[in-house]
Amino acid sequence: MRSALPDDVSERVDDFESVALLGAVLVVALVVRLRALTAESLWMDEVYSITYATERSTLAILTELPLEDPHPPLYYLLLRGWTAVFGASKVATRSLSVVFGVAAVGLLFALGRRLYDRETATIGAAMLALSGMHLYFSQDTRMYSLYTALAVASLYWYVRLVFDGDRSRRTVAGYVAATVLLGYTHVFGLFLVLAQNCYLVVHALRSERSRATELLRDWVGLQAVTALLLGPFLAVLGMRLLGYPPFDSASPTWIPVPEPGLLVDTVARYFEYGWLWDSWAIGFIVASLALAGWALFSDADPEHSPTGRLDRLLPSRRATFLLVVLVVPVVVPFVVSLTVEPIYRAKYTAAASIGLFLLVARGIAELRWTQIGAGRFAVAGLLLLAMAGSVVVLQGSPQNPQWEGAVEGVERHGEDPHIVVVGGEVPGRFYPTVHVAGGESTTAVRASEADTVGEVVAERRARGDQVWLLVSEWRTNRSQRRAISEQLDSRDFWYDGQLEYFAVWTFRIGNVTEDGSNAENRRPTAVGRADGSLRGG
Repeated sequence: MRSALPDDVSERVDDFESVALLGAVLVVALVVRLRALTAESLWMDEVYSITYATERSTLAILTELPLEDPHPPLYYLLLRGWTAVFGASKVATRSLSVVFGVAAVGLLFALGRRLYDRETATIGAAMLALSGMHLYFSQDTRMYSLYTALAVASLYWYVRLVFDGDRSRRTVAGYVAATVLLGYTHVFGLFLVLAQNCYLVVHALRSERSRATELLRDWVGLQAVTALLLGPFLAVLGMRLLGYPPFDSASPTWIPVPEPGLLVDTVARYFEYGWLWDSWAIGFIVASLALAGWALFSDADPEHSPTGRLDRLLPSRRATFLLVVLVVPVVVPFVVSLTVEPIYRAKYTAAASIGLFLLVARGIAELRWTQIGAGRFAVAGLLLLAMAGSVVVLQGSPQNPQWEGAVEGVERHGEDPHIVVVGGEVPGRFYPTVHVAGGESTTAVRASEADTVGEVVAERRARGDQVWLLVSEWRTNRSQRRAISEQLDSRDFWYDGQLEYFAVWTFRIGNVTEDGSNAENRRPTAVGRADGSLRGG
């Protein structure tokens, strides 16, 4: 039917269908990101982002932040401008991440269509829209959704430069701008730039000598301009890596040395199939990787016939490009973490998921065993349905420590309570009834100072206060929690009530009676109900 239409009419119909498909995917991306946007408590890194953006000047963010934070300053500057207009509430600050997350989906559609076709672009964009990892990024007041959007933008302009041969000022400026902004958003953006350079060498080796020489010459100049604009950040990064003052360490101390299993976990997090039974989740991951492998095997370069040895050994140029985008930002930092300093975290490799999603999407599009496409539709539908199921589960279970719920529960069950927080973050500016920094209703104790908890509790009990103890599961270790128990035991204090919230142990402190027979006094041995109902008292 389409072939019977005039070319200009057919092109308009195709454009309309593309816009309709993109619009549908963007609506889905927006809906799942707005759903339950404020359900999670703010956690430590979000509080840090908001505090830095609202309490520091632009100059301080540019000059002081690099000395205190391994992350570049761009996101904090954007968040500062955003909060100046929309305020610093939880919904306002997280909405900025929603904007970037939806933008990343639209950009991935454009990238997929530029590389392949509308079908591949739609499936790839839908996978990004429903990815559990990227959904979390879009509901978190951190830089990771911006990082993803800029990574896709950089790859889009890269494809225009390398595959389309577009050297126009617009394309060059687009690539430089997106890549420089990417570098100023997250240090792992540099691994994506490394992937681009690695692929360019392969691309040049597969091209005619004259074209390869011209491409390499233009590329070297382009990278020089990009590096020059990234100069301030690269200088700070170099000082940090070398341990020059005021930097004492080349890497964050909270990142452990990775184990090989973390590579599998990284791929699993891209899809977030963990809500399924283990065997089913493994099956979906294997099927997804098989589809990506099928893309590497079956995809062809319509404009290039295989002539050289590399053309015969390697997949198509586009599939090879996506493979490099997937592998380099994961493997290189993983090897660095094993041999130099631990820097690897799964979420830092988010840019690599772009290559994986498009390879899987292309693998589905290359399933040509049915003329009507029903088979491809069924495979894509099953894959996306599994990812959609993970969205429902992800948004129905807590991901961040439930500090808000814990504080509200204490206030609901307590009588003018005094809260002792150990190793946690309960920022008073966001939870108005609690003031950590020297306030009267809360005392904050560092995890490293857990052996002082008994003294703090004794002092507040001597004043006649009802004392509640909130202990961060994520920010305290076993020995610190043991020290807390020993401190309370030595002063005849015991837990006489327990509330249960995710990653926040919440206990009411009571006194042991003289004969030790207080029925209320017991150490909680099991996790309580998630609704925060009071147990033991």
